[in-house]
Amino acid sequence: MKGSDQADGPVKNGDEKPTVVGIGASAGGLAALKTFFANVPEKTGLTFVVVMHLSPDHESQLADLLQAYCKIPVRQVNETVVLEADQVYVIPPGRNLNSVDTHLRLSDLEEARRDRAAIDHFFRTLASTHDGRSVGVILTGTGSDGTLGIKEIKGRNGLTIVQDPNEAEFDGMPQSALSTGLIDRVLPVAEIPDEIMRYARTQPRVVVPDDESDDFDEAQRQIQQQIFTQIRARTGRDFSRYKHSTVMRRIRRRMQLNHVEELGPYLELLREQPDEVRALADEFLINVTNFFRDREVFEGLENDVIPKLFEGKGPEDQIRVWTVGCATGEEAYSLAILLMEQAARVDNPPGLQVFASDLHEPSLRMGREGLYSGDIQIDVSDERIRRFFTLEDGGFRVRKDVRELVVFASHNLMGDPPFSRLDLITCRNVLIYLQRDVQQDVIQVFHYALNPSGYLILGASETTSRSDLFHIEDKQHCVYRKRDVPTHALKLPVFPRTGGRPGQANNQSVADTKPLATYGALHQKIVESYAPPSLLLNAAGMVVHFSENVGRFLVHPGGEPTFSVFKLVREELRLELRAALATANQRGRPVRSQPIRIRLDGERRQVIMHVRPAGEQEDQEQQGLALVIFEERTESRVEAAGRPTGDASSTAELEAELELNKQRLQTVIEDYESGQEDMRAANEELQSANEELRSTMEELETSKEELQSMNEELTTVSQENRDKVEELSQLSNDLQNLLSATGIATIFLDPELHILRFTPQVGRLFNIRVADIGRPLSDLTHRLGYDQLIGDSQEVLARLEPIDREVEDIEGNWYLTRVRPYRSTSDQIAGVVITFVDITERKRFEEELSEAHRALEVEVKERIRLDSELASKLTMAEQEERRRVSQVLHDDLQQLLYGLQIKQLLVQKKLSEAGHQQLTELVAGTLLWIRQAIETTRQLTVDLSPPILKSEGLAEALEWLQRQMLELHELTVDLTIQHPPHTPDKDLRVLLFQIVRELLFNVKKHSDVHRAHIELDQTNTHILIRVSDTGSGFDLPMVEAEQQTHPGFGLVTSRERLRLMGGCMQIETTPGVGTSILIKVPARPEWLQEAHGTSTAKT
Repeated sequence: MKGSDQADGPVKNGDEKPTVVGIGASAGGLAALKTFFANVPEKTGLTFVVVMHLSPDHESQLADLLQAYCKIPVRQVNETVVLEADQVYVIPPGRNLNSVDTHLRLSDLEEARRDRAAIDHFFRTLASTHDGRSVGVILTGTGSDGTLGIKEIKGRNGLTIVQDPNEAEFDGMPQSALSTGLIDRVLPVAEIPDEIMRYARTQPRVVVPDDESDDFDEAQRQIQQQIFTQIRARTGRDFSRYKHSTVMRRIRRRMQLNHVEELGPYLELLREQPDEVRALADEFLINVTNFFRDREVFEGLENDVIPKLFEGKGPEDQIRVWTVGCATGEEAYSLAILLMEQAARVDNPPGLQVFASDLHEPSLRMGREGLYSGDIQIDVSDERIRRFFTLEDGGFRVRKDVRELVVFASHNLMGDPPFSRLDLITCRNVLIYLQRDVQQDVIQVFHYALNPSGYLILGASETTSRSDLFHIEDKQHCVYRKRDVPTHALKLPVFPRTGGRPGQANNQSVADTKPLATYGALHQKIVESYAPPSLLLNAAGMVVHFSENVGRFLVHPGGEPTFSVFKLVREELRLELRAALATANQRGRPVRSQPIRIRLDGERRQVIMHVRPAGEQEDQEQQGLALVIFEERTESRVEAAGRPTGDASSTAELEAELELNKQRLQTVIEDYESGQEDMRAANEELQSANEELRSTMEELETSKEELQSMNEELTTVSQENRDKVEELSQLSNDLQNLLSATGIATIFLDPELHILRFTPQVGRLFNIRVADIGRPLSDLTHRLGYDQLIGDSQEVLARLEPIDREVEDIEGNWYLTRVRPYRSTSDQIAGVVITFVDITERKRFEEELSEAHRALEVEVKERIRLDSELASKLTMAEQEERRRVSQVLHDDLQQLLYGLQIKQLLVQKKLSEAGHQQLTELVAGTLLWIRQAIETTRQLTVDLSPPILKSEGLAEALEWLQRQMLELHELTVDLTIQHPPHTPDKDLRVLLFQIVRELLFNVKKHSDVHRAHIELDQTNTHILIRVSDTGSGFDLPMVEAEQQTHPGFGLVTSRERLRLMGGCMQIETTPGVGTSILIKVPARPEWLQEAHGTSTAKT
């Protein structure tokens, strides 16, 4: 049993969750939030969470804007955080905010619903994790976001508040929330913080018992019964068979709303304020629901149950479904939609009928209208919205053809006869509020109402507990199926019938709970003393009230006491009284009997009985009441009234008596005929009872067999339980051996970081014994160089994110320490788990691997240096060879050719003088070939070693090459020099020149164009040369493959030489489009620096 103690402020018990105020706003919300938080003091003990519609495309400044108006810290939630009192948390853009235990977590928005219901999402998670300690506030905004979440908060005993729509800049969200009928307060935004703080500070002194506990304070029980009496008298509803825990939670919430802390004053409040009585009665009726609630259950219905309802049924048949406790009808319409979808899948479907019942008339009216807020898009797919709803007044109305399938009815589950011949009953989250014996009777009602093999769907926390009537069809979704066994006679009603409309009193009126007013009783007593004697009878002829002086007309028969007027009234009056009563009931108006002569107090008197219907016809309790007034006359008074004399008087008396006897005879005949009908009906009832008795005997025989079968089942269950105990024991042993076999040191801590258990290996690291279980971890010493162990554990509890660290002990051993949150089977954080995995060997291998890696890096670097040096030598040797060949051509071959030319000129001259014309022409041809050879050798000398490379830089060499390509090869070269490079080393300059020239030759030979482009640039670190054309391009893989098999000074060779010098060549080519080749080389390659340094040292 748990209770509540008084406190000056919100409860701050460490074992309880904080009171969280969720605030939802949209358009115009910033101004409303500023006003709200300007009225929040520094110390409230409350936690505030703001959820707004923010654009995901921009960073939010909401926290900074609100901080200027807040006296408490404001922060945007960017990661999992622990909820703390006197803090404001703000949702970030483009994320959903979730309340999980005592934390806030972020989650991604569903892509298909990015524009919907961030407020609903948070309110729903808030209600589920802070039962009774949640407050939902809806401020200005368009649309209906927050409406469904407000329902959840109200259903979980939370407080719901809406900004006054007349004050709100946009009243869409406030009006939508108000339409649910579940809002506790409607206030201007400046008054809302004070109302929340008063609500939180009010701590009613009531005991909330366990559901089935008999340990219930007697004084509280008596007040509870008086509260039930008030509700029954004012509304006609009886909640005395609800679970005490449910009743007291609802009473406690209403006390908080009215800021009352004692039950006595609250009872007085109920007596004085009828509206509060009706509000409390509505509080007991849980009217929270939504479309397709618990999606997995409806998926199970759609896939498994609904199709089976259609099996074997045709157009002449009908599928009948009953939704018990339908509230505003969302579940009933959800079932109707599933039935219509299945009917569309089959040929010749049967008729469909859904009965939706509840006790709350406003909810039933909403259900009949079928108009719901736009937030139903969260629970209903877009396809079903299009098919079964129409857009109306900013919300969605159920289409007429769906509404026509559903019949809404006010129905008392145990006070009214059930619907019959049903195929499916859904009664989700109704039984959990009823006492156990009432649950049993309700289950029997369902068994009676269902067809053979009909289905019953209950809530997740409910069960039939009547295996004799139902068997489990789908345990996960709480689907039961009727057993084909006889149905026992129903016990109706379990709840006392009210017999009237809400607002009319039952047998026990409001006055029963409070003494009658003294003056009123005195007045009644005085008036009665002057009135004639009278009796008040009910419809059965039983006396319900005597006047004080009526005793002289009554007798006291012997035997058992009785209130039957026909046994109490004097014998002379009985026949006339019976006739008068019958006439008054038939005609519905007062009736006066004939004077009857009787002897009273030794004198002859005449008595006239006046029978007057006394009850209100509209009041079922008062229907049939009759007032009998006895008027007494003396003989002299009668005679004075003008009685005839002589024979005439005798004749008149005889005629009057004859007429009276005729009337009496007619009454007797009618009574006899009515009695005959009653006897005939009674005989039929006896025959029916005889048949029922025979059926009952057969059922008893069946029950005996079932008991025997149940006994066998119990024996089987007992054996299964023993097997499970052995299985659990084996599992425990396996887990213990697993922990021991892994050799991993493990410590389990509770949320306060007290030791729960540990493995033996922990003893190597901590000074710990079995007796230390229950002690704080901080009390123990350890051999680890790990001072942050306690801090890391606390951080894991706060952030719910694991931490891994590698730590070393005093002996030089290394351990991988993993700190993880301990999650229970219900996904609650129950502490921390710390493991220590020995990684000493791994650490040693890592160090060895690291050392080997460093040695390998040195070796690779040396090899690269050698390769670069080799490339340098190769380039220099190649260039030296070119210079040598050029020198030979210039100094030797060209000189020989010049000498030969001079000699040939002399020969030509002599032959010409001698007149040898033919020989002269032959020598002239030879001279032409010699001149061509001289020109070729001169050009070859220049190509092998251009002189400009010796005296000028790379830019000048490229300009010279530009001219050469145009003059000698008719290739126009566009040269662009962005930043003339500093003159690089001669060898590098020669290599780049040769590569560019080779690329231009390729353009001339293969691109089918007569123009190329060269771009020369230099950065701080690199020389960049791009050679491009707009020619035919080429197949790069094929060219590379050919040059691999036929090497020369081509692309592959050029790229390799550049790589050895620390450079690279990037080739982009597309057949038919052109080619672009980028040469990138360090301006001062490392190998050239080293070579230059070595040369300088030698010099």
